Amino acid sequence: CVGKLGSGTQPHNDPFASDAWNTLIKGHKWWTIYPEEVHRERLLEFVKCDPSCSYEDPFLREWAAAIGVNAARTEYYPGKFAQHVLQRPGETLYVPDGRVHSVVNLDSTIAITANYGTAANLDAVWAAACEDDYEKAKIMYTLVLDAKQRKMVRQTRNWPMEVACRHRHSDAKYDKENVPRRTLVNKLYDEEWFPKTGDSVEVRYHGDTNEYYRGTVTRASHGTYDVEYPDGGTDKNLPRKAVSRFHVFMTGELVDVMDTTADQWLLAVIRQPH
Repeated sequence: CVGKLGSGTQPHNDPFASDAWNTLIKGHKWWTIYPEEVHRERLLEFVKCDPSCSYEDPFLREWAAAIGVNAARTEYYPGKFAQHVLQRPGETLYVPDGRVHSVVNLDSTIAITANYGTAANLDAVWAAACEDDYEKAKIMYTLVLDAKQRKMVRQTRNWPMEVACRHRHSDAKYDKENVPRRTLVNKLYDEEWFPKTGDSVEVRYHGDTNEYYRGTVTRASHGTYDVEYPDGGTDKNLPRKAVSRFHVFMTGELVDVMDTTADQWLLAVIRQPH
């Protein structure tokens, strides 16, 4: 990124509970790093201009001259002071999640920077993603996290995802009747769940058809399964991908539905299960 003389940002915490690094190629940056208590104790108002004696949205240079320059000698929490850092070309600065910071470009600058989430604060990253956007959270869970991290996410207070985020992201305009169960795939197939004998499951008939029936696992061995159907019929040596957890859908439950007419997934609420 390229910055001009006098540009920068006032005190803030980076989004999505992310960590950040900044490598400076050219110029000089003046950073102010505040103690972590400023974020944890919600003291952000104490590092900004007082609205009672300031413009509604003061310029960065005004903030820097009035508050930023005094940050290192201001006690924001008992025994806790901000740090001033002068970043020179070739230096990399790391800012962990939760550290409120500001930066002012002292001349024309060129830098490389990135934000990223870490496994160390996965709970906070996941909560922030859920807070911001259901679709982003779903992509993060499906494509970004590994099996161990997905397990960690499922143990947080922001799970199940559809329930934790639905008060913010339940604005789907999908209204259909008699929707086939298999369009609700996100609820039916769990790659980390392995059926055991006696489990109620939903089975792809013969393992390779487009017909699905409820059944009971009668044998589970080395990744293959025998299943008995309510009518007494059976399927043997079914592969894992043909056997899904049987999920009982409830009125008001949020689901992802495949709209076959538009070939896209939509967020929807079950109005009446059959």
